Amino acid sequence: VLLGELLRLELEYRIRLGETPTPSEYRSMFPGCGRIIEAVFHDRARHDNPSARVRLAQAVDCGPSARAEPTRHSPGDTIGRYTIRKILGSGAFGTVYLASDEEMIRRPVAIKVPGSGRFESRDDVHHFLEEARTSARLRHPSLVSVYDAGRTDDGTPYLVMEYVEGRPLSEVLASGRPSVAQTAELIARVADAVHEAHKQGVIHRDLKSANIIVDAEHKPHVTDFGMAIHE
Repeated sequence: VLLGELLRLELEYRIRLGETPTPSEYRSMFPGCGRIIEAVFHDRARHDNPSARVRLAQAVDCGPSARAEPTRHSPGDTIGRYTIRKILGSGAFGTVYLASDEEMIRRPVAIKVPGSGRFESRDDVHHFLEEARTSARLRHPSLVSVYDAGRTDDGTPYLVMEYVEGRPLSEVLASGRPSVAQTAELIARVADAVHEAHKQGVIHRDLKSANIIVDAEHKPHVTDFGMAIHE
């Protein structure tokens, strides 16, 4: 966790100086930490200013996993026993779909499918599925539940989560400032949810407003444990 935070700070300063840091130089400095390094570079490229995004996109040279393309599915396609309804969003990690579980409990779910080249080895896939199993044990009203995990026909792992209808907190804040009381309640609910995850040995590592969904009743739901670590 500390390595990731320090790397984010160093990248910011180096980019301000006009440098173009690459993942390969950090992998040589920190052998065995490739997953953390790649995650930081992708996160930086996705959220930094446009010019920095271009420089980082050019700098990311981690091989197939860094150039992963989203595994695309269309409405009506199936992933496991789930039927795709529409695309909810896509990014550097992959694509999130709204789907329905028709065979078991008839309910809407969100399915997160990583990009087709995201995983370089069977160990990466195994690690992803192990993280999903650990996250599935978490139970809290302000944590998005993980229901299921599996693999697509081409072997790509996927994660099935509770579907929460709402907006990311980042969008809510952009449209207006909440009251002091609303802010206090939101922080308290998120803190309580994260505390519950910590008690189960799960640390989010990417907690931010974009990863908190606010529902119609203005209640927050922490999601996206894709970068979580498990103690």
